[in-house]
Amino acid sequence: MKTTFITGGQSSGKSTKALEMALIDPFPRVMIATAQAFDMEMEEKIRHHQEERQDRFITLEEPIDLPSAFEKALALRPRVIVVDCLTMWVSNLLLAERAKDIPRFTERFLELLRLHSEQTELCHTLIVSNEVGCGIIPANALSRQYVVLLGSVNKAVANICDRVLLMVSGLPLTVKGAL
Repeated sequence: MKTTFITGGQSSGKSTKALEMALIDPFPRVMIATAQAFDMEMEEKIRHHQEERQDRFITLEEPIDLPSAFEKALALRPRVIVVDCLTMWVSNLLLAERAKDIPRFTERFLELLRLHSEQTELCHTLIVSNEVGCGIIPANALSRQYVVLLGSVNKAVANICDRVLLMVSGLPLTVKGAL
């Protein structure tokens, strides 16, 4: 299994599952972290994830240019790459008023992921993202734009990946591929 997409609701266990799966693979392991700390709650969440990883991963922090971070990760020739997460990445692009760059960034990331999934058996890639399509229709235009953008990125990533897991209350449900 070369590429796994892990999706689910907020706090459903996506990152924990990705970490658990990544630790099965030997070092070197790369974590691409996309989160930015805009408030105390996010600072604490980032700190928690850093403590979980400890020194078991080479960490690349990149909130905007995910394609470049993915290329850097691939250049390290790791056994596993974890991208955590697309949810924060798309949000960062919107909040940085980089919405016009989203098609370019997403197409480049998808192209790299597609090439990677076709060319190598040596590196397992795990990609984490929230499932945002199960809730109510957001009340404001920016939130609706976010749901549409993230939903389209998630669909494209799921289409490329060999396996898709949906996390529900900490339990993985296999949507695509074998577990």
